Amino acid sequence: MRILGVAALMAVSAAAGYLAHIWFPLRGGETAVPWQSREPILDPLLGTRRPEFSLPDLDGRLHGPEEWDGQVVLINFWASWCSPCRQEIPGFVRLQRRYGERAFSIVGIAVDRHEDVVRYSEELGINYTVLIGDLDAIAVGEAFGNYTGGLPYSVIVNRNGKIAFTHRGLLHEDEADRIVQRHL
Repeated sequence: MRILGVAALMAVSAAAGYLAHIWFPLRGGETAVPWQSREPILDPLLGTRRPEFSLPDLDGRLHGPEEWDGQVVLINFWASWCSPCRQEIPGFVRLQRRYGERAFSIVGIAVDRHEDVVRYSEELGINYTVLIGDLDAIAVGEAFGNYTGGLPYSVIVNRNGKIAFTHRGLLHEDEADRIVQRHL
């Protein structure tokens, strides 16, 4: 019963975050609400040092951001039940394949149940590091600027460990590709 309550709370939180993102974009990265101009909303975290965290991977081993120091890292907060997340992940798989040998890594941080993340990762053939945070991932997302808790949410950290880009909502492959190339 407790698990169902947590799952319901996560679903309501994600929906509320998405709606807040649409109607009240308080802070954010390069994103725009459909009826607003396409000018980016500048995030106060841009240019700041990436936050520290420690989350387990699919096998339970803990990872932190220092593992990717010196690389360009796309950190993507997602869940298997999130439709826009499911749309953008195949593009991320291609980006990892395209730039993985050029000091580029993608780290997917799942706000989801372990068994659902494992199943979805295998189904899609995710070729990058997947960390599972459940409720801890929400706190990590907030530290990276996802103040509303909406999913998906993406951050690019440059080689110097500074936040270079944040994006709420679906990040299209072509846009991600342009931004990654700019920082490689």
